[in-house]
Amino acid sequence: MDFLLNIEQVGNISIITMNNEYIRFVDPGHSWLRVPLNELVIRGVISDISEYSPMYNGFAYLEEDCDMGRFFKSLVKDVDVIKITDRYVDNFDEYLSQTRRRTNQIVVEQTL
Repeated sequence: MDFLLNIEQVGNISIITMNNEYIRFVDPGHSWLRVPLNELVIRGVISDISEYSPMYNGFAYLEEDCDMGRFFKSLVKDVDVIKITDRYVDNFDEYLSQTRRRTNQIVVEQTL
């Protein structure tokens, strides 16, 4: 399993946060940190995320040049240690595209 999740129920809303463990996708030219969208909302940085960080299926993939740093600055306030696991891919855009196709295929098969 890639993640350990904390799920906190607040009224009708489930807030899912990471245990300060993240996956960084690395291809030969760049890297992106996968972070749950609701964690970006909770930390108040969701509106600062650029168009260079794709968002898909409840996660943002924060590009390393700006958005990853913005997120790390938001962590400094209350987190002492984080764990980052690198996952190497040949081409991140293709990896994300394949992930979307697989997810769409699963949804279509389940609705048939």
